[in-house]
Amino acid sequence: GLTNQQNDYMSTIEHSAQGLLTVINDILDFSKLETGQLTLEYKPIFARELLEEIYLIYAPQAHEKNIRLLSIINHNVPRNLLGDPQRLKQVLSNLISNAVKFSTRGNVIVRATALGEVDNQLEIKFTITDSGIGLSEAQQENLFNAFTKIDSSDSRSGGGTGLGLAIAKGLIDRMRGEIGVESSLNNGATFWFTVRLGIDRQRVSQSPLLNSLYGLRALVFDANDTSRLETTHLLTGWGVNFIEEHMFSNISNSIVSAESGKIDIVILDACHEENNFDKQKILTMVSEITTRFKIPSIILAPSSIQRLLQDDIVGINTVLIARPVQQAAIHQGICSLLNIAQPVNPPQVDTASHNNRPQAKRHIHILVVDDNPANRKLVCEFLKSLGVTTSTAEDGYQADEMCKDKKYDLILMDVQMPGMDGLATTKLIRSKEVGNRTPIVALTAHAVNEQKTQLLLAGMDDFLSKPVSEEDLEHIIERWVKAKSEVRVSSQKTAQHLSTTTQPASPAEHITQKESNVDEVFNWSESMKLSKDKPDLATDMLSMLLESLPNTLLEINKNYAEGNFEQLMEVVHKFHGGCCYCGVPAMRNASKQLELAIRNDSSNDLKSLTENLVKEIQRFQLWAGEHDIEVLFADIDD
Repeated sequence: GLTNQQNDYMSTIEHSAQGLLTVINDILDFSKLETGQLTLEYKPIFARELLEEIYLIYAPQAHEKNIRLLSIINHNVPRNLLGDPQRLKQVLSNLISNAVKFSTRGNVIVRATALGEVDNQLEIKFTITDSGIGLSEAQQENLFNAFTKIDSSDSRSGGGTGLGLAIAKGLIDRMRGEIGVESSLNNGATFWFTVRLGIDRQRVSQSPLLNSLYGLRALVFDANDTSRLETTHLLTGWGVNFIEEHMFSNISNSIVSAESGKIDIVILDACHEENNFDKQKILTMVSEITTRFKIPSIILAPSSIQRLLQDDIVGINTVLIARPVQQAAIHQGICSLLNIAQPVNPPQVDTASHNNRPQAKRHIHILVVDDNPANRKLVCEFLKSLGVTTSTAEDGYQADEMCKDKKYDLILMDVQMPGMDGLATTKLIRSKEVGNRTPIVALTAHAVNEQKTQLLLAGMDDFLSKPVSEEDLEHIIERWVKAKSEVRVSSQKTAQHLSTTTQPASPAEHITQKESNVDEVFNWSESMKLSKDKPDLATDMLSMLLESLPNTLLEINKNYAEGNFEQLMEVVHKFHGGCCYCGVPAMRNASKQLELAIRNDSSNDLKSLTENLVKEIQRFQLWAGEHDIEVLFADIDD
């Protein structure tokens, strides 16, 4: 077992390792930005929690320099934002790292505020202010260029590759924002940037902690004015009334003279003067507060000071909270000391909103166009779980006929279909469209940059990479159906949007890349994850794939023997789509390799890759003959 302090060390090591990995990836990210291959995800973003994670990484370095890491997230920044949390974290991490690196004292403070909605997205501004060496006008001119350093001489101990700010600018550009700096030499710097983030209407925008401590009265002591502001800003959001004190010697007088009733809790910074810690002084004050005034207290202190105090506060009504301050920790400390029940505060996605399905109030009708019945079934099952009405078409011709008779809220269009493919179908639907534009989102297994351009030119608005997850569909609906009902999306804005944002790799994609052995015939866990832990759906998907194998084998052998590689690619593409929704890594990988080889005209590899796919199909058939598919997912609760 580990002590709390050891757990803290381990957590810091883990976060530091993640930070190091980010630094190493800078080179790769820069290459991707230069070639236009870097894509952005579209997931829930929690600004405060994200910033607190970054602070955990840089806290030890900051404490060594007596630098305080502070944050003020304006109360108008909601919790239901959508975007790429990792890339936003990367930008913030780079700017905070530089602020700590080039400062020798004072504060590093991050502020975030919402500027307002633009094109159905919320514009957020972040500022990172330090009290470091500052920048001259000449240094600022080329600051965001690649391989530029503030001081490249050998005497500099800062290190770095000179890519961080160039990558940050590239990422901000793709998030439709701006980045800049305000500074003068030897007077610190304020880096700022804006980003446009989506709004998830399905999740509540306010923090569960809002007004959760309404009516309480607190005294806040901190000799550092900005640090004290950080604490009182949190208390304001929780509905706490407070009085401030910046002189340590005046704390007792402030408690005695507090107006309109007594103080419920005292929150103390561990330093009686700024960056000046005296163990005996703080212990004497805490003893007076808890014994004489009978008021519980919270001490805010970095880990190094906590170690000096933790044994001496045992048995008194006081808790230690680590700096940099984490909102949940200080809130929990107050609730614990005052015996207040804490509100439910999930730090990640508000799963309650996802579990209370179906939501019939949506009144949304979506057309799903895909020649693969397994793909259609899975997508429709997910949409049904979201409370959405669906219709299906198995090819482009049928989709065109259905669009003549009804106006759909959204069309999910498979790109590669026999006869008339998704691009041609979209062009045909657009040519006949009258009135408001219907959003058309491509379903594709190979969303390369060249294909994105083709999608735009054909009239599509966005794309989803297969295999599609329920979360992907929900975000797409939120983005396009909500946007359609609130603002009229022009084709110019659509093109700009798609050129700067792409869909995230689904959870299933990460499974196939990281967890599954590509030589594995069947992976039960992956099948369950792909079907959203629905055993009946997993059974149906696997059974449908198994039933398709004899005809698929026949078509593969026939088209290869006849040299009909265009038809062979259609067969393999359709088969690969079915494999994406079942836990069959070996067949999925084999079909993907063959399809890519045909697409890239790699004729030298076709024979071996075709034979390999046939072998994997036969291997799966042998496996299926030894197992009962109908009971494979039964009794999973047992």
